[in-house]
Amino acid sequence: MNNINFKDLFKGKNTDVTCPNCHTAFKVAATKLLESGHLIECPSCGFKMVTDESVNKSVDNVNKSIKNLQKNIDRLNKS
Repeated sequence: MNNINFKDLFKGKNTDVTCPNCHTAFKVAATKLLESGHLIECPSCGFKMVTDESVNKSVDNVNKSIKNLQKNIDRLNKS
């Protein structure tokens, strides 16, 4: 089983973000949240947020879980 390509999966989709400074809700391209170090600026107050590597770590953990699941399925199919 292959890794899930989250950039392709979320391509063209937006997600809601709420500014922690002024609490304005706005939309951001979901793929931008997958990129570590991407700058997101609140359109209302100009507060700047930077995405961090926690999203990438989560994506890696999902892909590792998928691989482990596939290994277990393969083992069960062989027995």
